[in-house]
Order: sequence, then structure tokens, then C-alpha cells
Amino acid sequence: MKNIFAVLALVGMVALVSCGGSKKDDEKAKQDSIKKADSLAQVAKADSIAKAEEMAAADTTAVDSTKEVK
Repeated sequence: MKNIFAVLALVGMVALVSCGGSKKDDEKAKQDSIKKADSLAQVAKADSIAKAEEMAAADTTAVDSTKEVK
């Protein structure tokens, strides 16, 4: 019985070691994460610029509507 557990443990360790990820996969995953973060940052920047322009346009309209008409 001890031998069966020893063999199963050895087979399990070999399986875990052989199924380990390669460094290429890790590097590709890192580059993909960087690319995704950069694209999200660009979208957020574009959204904030659009929001700022929208708020500036709204502020201009509010100021113009309070002027007296001569």
C-alpha cells in the first residue's frame, strides 16, 4: 500500500512539473496586459477630454444666457 501511494505521489509530482508554463507564455501574457492597460488608458483619456469639452460648452451657454440684452 505504501508503494502505491509513493508511486502515485511521484506520478503527481512529475505531472505538475511537466505541465508548468513556459517563460514565453508568461512574457506574452505580460505584454498583453500592458497593451490592454494602455488601450484602456487612452479610452479614459478620450472620455475625460470629451466630458471636459462638454462641460465647457455648458458653462459658456450658462454665462451667455445671463447677459442682459441691449
